[in-house]
Parts: sequence; C-alpha cells; structure tokens
Amino acid sequence: MQLWDKNHPRFDKMLAFCRSNNSYDSYRPLVETLSAEWFCNMAIPLCRITDRMLASYLQCLEQQFVTQGGVKERIM
Repeated sequence: MQLWDKNHPRFDKMLAFCRSNNSYDSYRPLVETLSAEWFCNMAIPLCRITDRMLASYLQCLEQQFVTQGGVKERIM
C-alpha cells in the first residue's frame, strides 16, 4: 500500500473532500466502495484535521479559563 503525500495526483482532491465534509453520512457510501489504500489515505488527513480542531478548541478553553476564571470564580 502506498501512503499518499502532498505530491500525489489524488491528494488535493481527497483533502478538499475531507475539509468540506464533516458528517459520516458523506463518507458512508465511500466506506464500502473504496479500496484499503484509498480508505487509509483518507483517514490520515481526517485524523490530522480532527487533531488540529481539538487542539484549537483546548487552546480556546485554556484562554477562556485564564481570562474568565473557573466555575467558582464565575459564581462569585
């Protein structure tokens, strides 16, 4: 199996699809029709996109905690 890098001819199209589709319903028909290579090469960017989104969310929560305090500080 070949791991696609950014120079692979299918990479840009696949990455654009991953960035614009965030529902399993978009991927459900593909899961049964894609080869193992396609499926794995689609899963890797999805994991990276999800990781970046979660890291950004945690950073936002941390900043919110620093500026607004925790639950006890908000009650008072």
